[in-house]
Amino acid sequence: MAAASAVAEWPSLVKNIFLTQNKNAAGIFGISLFIRGKPYHLALDDNIMFYKSSANSFAPVYAALSDDKTAAWSIVIEKAWAKVIGNYLKIDGGYLTTAIRALTGVPTFDYSLVTTPAFNPVTGFTLLKAAD
Repeated sequence: MAAASAVAEWPSLVKNIFLTQNKNAAGIFGISLFIRGKPYHLALDDNIMFYKSSANSFAPVYAALSDDKTAAWSIVIEKAWAKVIGNYLKIDGGYLTTAIRALTGVPTFDYSLVTTPAFNPVTGFTLLKAAD
Protein backbone atom coordinates (compact mmCIF):
# COMPACT_ATOMS: atom_id res chain seq x y z
CA MET A 1 0.00 0.00 0.00
CA ALA A 2 2.94 2.33 0.58
CA ALA A 3 3.91 1.89 -3.07
CA ALA A 4 0.37 2.67 -4.27
CA SER A 5 0.34 5.77 -2.07
CA ALA A 6 3.68 6.90 -3.47
CA VAL A 7 2.57 6.32 -7.06
CA ALA A 8 -0.70 8.18 -6.38
CA GLU A 9 1.33 11.40 -6.39
CA TRP A 10 0.84 11.06 -10.16
CA PRO A 11 -2.86 10.09 -10.55
CA SER A 12 -2.51 9.13 -14.21
CA LEU A 13 -0.13 6.31 -13.21
CA VAL A 14 -2.77 4.84 -10.91
CA LYS A 15 -5.54 5.34 -13.48
CA ASN A 16 -3.46 3.55 -16.13
CA ILE A 17 -3.35 0.41 -13.96
CA PHE A 18 -7.09 -0.02 -14.46
CA LEU A 19 -8.04 -1.51 -17.81
CA THR A 20 -11.69 -1.19 -16.76
CA GLN A 21 -12.35 2.48 -16.02
CA ASN A 22 -16.05 2.24 -15.13
CA LYS A 23 -18.15 0.07 -12.86
CA ASN A 24 -19.97 -2.65 -14.79
CA ALA A 25 -22.87 -5.00 -14.08
CA ALA A 26 -20.58 -8.05 -14.16
CA GLY A 27 -18.48 -6.63 -11.32
CA ILE A 28 -15.23 -7.44 -13.12
CA PHE A 29 -12.12 -5.23 -13.13
CA GLY A 30 -9.26 -5.50 -15.58
CA ILE A 31 -5.95 -4.59 -13.95
CA SER A 32 -2.52 -4.32 -15.55
CA LEU A 33 0.61 -4.80 -13.45
CA PHE A 34 4.19 -5.24 -14.60
CA ILE A 35 5.75 -8.55 -13.63
CA ARG A 36 9.40 -9.06 -14.61
CA GLY A 37 9.10 -5.91 -16.72
CA LYS A 38 6.21 -7.15 -18.85
CA PRO A 39 2.52 -6.18 -18.65
CA TYR A 40 0.50 -8.80 -16.78
CA HIS A 41 -3.28 -8.48 -17.09
CA LEU A 42 -5.55 -9.75 -14.35
CA ALA A 43 -9.31 -10.08 -14.10
CA LEU A 44 -10.71 -9.42 -10.63
CA ASP A 45 -14.22 -9.60 -9.29
CA ASP A 46 -15.64 -6.95 -7.00
CA ASN A 47 -15.99 -9.24 -3.96
CA ILE A 48 -14.17 -7.65 -1.04
CA MET A 49 -14.00 -9.07 2.49
CA PHE A 50 -15.60 -6.77 5.08
CA TYR A 51 -16.06 -7.02 8.82
CA LYS A 52 -18.77 -5.47 10.95
CA SER A 53 -17.01 -2.63 12.76
CA SER A 54 -20.09 -1.42 14.64
CA ALA A 55 -23.87 -1.95 14.70
CA ASN A 56 -24.50 -0.51 11.23
CA SER A 57 -21.01 -0.04 9.83
CA PHE A 58 -18.79 -2.31 7.78
CA ALA A 59 -15.09 -1.87 7.02
CA PRO A 60 -12.82 -3.66 4.56
CA VAL A 61 -10.56 -6.24 6.19
CA TYR A 62 -7.40 -5.55 4.18
CA ALA A 63 -7.59 -1.91 3.05
CA ALA A 64 -9.65 1.23 3.42
CA LEU A 65 -12.18 3.12 1.38
CA SER A 66 -11.53 6.77 0.59
CA ASP A 67 -12.62 9.29 3.21
CA ASP A 68 -15.74 10.13 1.17
CA LYS A 69 -16.48 6.36 0.74
CA THR A 70 -16.65 6.68 -3.06
CA ALA A 71 -13.25 5.36 -4.15
CA ALA A 72 -12.01 1.83 -3.69
CA TRP A 73 -9.02 1.81 -6.04
CA SER A 74 -6.59 0.93 -3.26
CA ILE A 75 -8.65 -2.12 -2.31
CA VAL A 76 -8.69 -3.34 -5.91
CA ILE A 77 -4.94 -2.81 -6.36
CA GLU A 78 -4.23 -4.65 -3.12
CA LYS A 79 -6.47 -7.53 -4.22
CA ALA A 80 -4.61 -7.68 -7.56
CA TRP A 81 -1.24 -7.82 -5.81
CA ALA A 82 -2.48 -10.54 -3.45
CA LYS A 83 -3.60 -12.52 -6.50
CA VAL A 84 -0.16 -12.18 -8.12
CA ILE A 85 1.75 -13.12 -4.95
CA GLY A 86 -0.65 -15.86 -3.80
CA ASN A 87 -2.74 -14.46 -0.94
CA TYR A 88 -3.12 -11.48 1.39
CA LEU A 89 -0.85 -12.93 4.07
CA LYS A 90 2.08 -13.12 1.65
CA ILE A 91 1.88 -9.42 0.74
CA ASP A 92 2.65 -8.26 4.26
CA GLY A 93 6.05 -6.61 4.05
CA GLY A 94 8.27 -6.96 1.01
CA TYR A 95 10.25 -4.38 -0.93
CA LEU A 96 8.80 -1.01 -1.87
CA THR A 97 10.83 -0.90 -5.07
CA THR A 98 9.33 -4.19 -6.26
CA ALA A 99 5.80 -2.90 -5.74
CA ILE A 100 6.48 0.46 -7.43
CA ARG A 101 8.01 -1.36 -10.41
CA ALA A 102 4.94 -3.64 -10.60
CA LEU A 103 2.59 -0.64 -10.56
CA THR A 104 4.46 1.55 -13.04
CA GLY A 105 6.73 -0.67 -15.12
CA VAL A 106 9.66 1.70 -14.61
CA PRO A 107 13.06 0.61 -13.29
CA THR A 108 13.53 1.24 -9.58
CA PHE A 109 16.47 1.20 -7.20
CA ASP A 110 17.11 1.67 -3.53
CA TYR A 111 19.94 2.55 -1.20
CA SER A 112 21.07 0.67 1.86
CA LEU A 113 21.78 2.94 4.78
CA VAL A 114 24.11 0.26 6.14
CA THR A 115 26.27 -0.29 3.05
CA THR A 116 26.28 3.18 1.44
CA PRO A 117 29.68 4.70 2.28
CA ALA A 118 29.67 8.05 4.06
CA PHE A 119 25.86 8.17 4.10
CA ASN A 120 24.66 11.16 6.06
CA PRO A 121 21.51 13.30 6.08
CA VAL A 122 22.90 15.73 3.48
CA THR A 123 23.85 13.05 0.93
CA GLY A 124 20.65 11.17 1.75
CA PHE A 125 18.52 14.23 1.01
CA THR A 126 20.48 14.88 -2.19
CA LEU A 127 19.82 11.31 -3.38
CA LEU A 128 16.15 11.54 -2.44
CA LYS A 129 15.71 14.89 -4.19
CA ALA A 130 17.42 13.57 -7.34
CA ALA A 131 15.15 10.51 -7.37
CA ASP A 132 11.97 12.61 -7.15
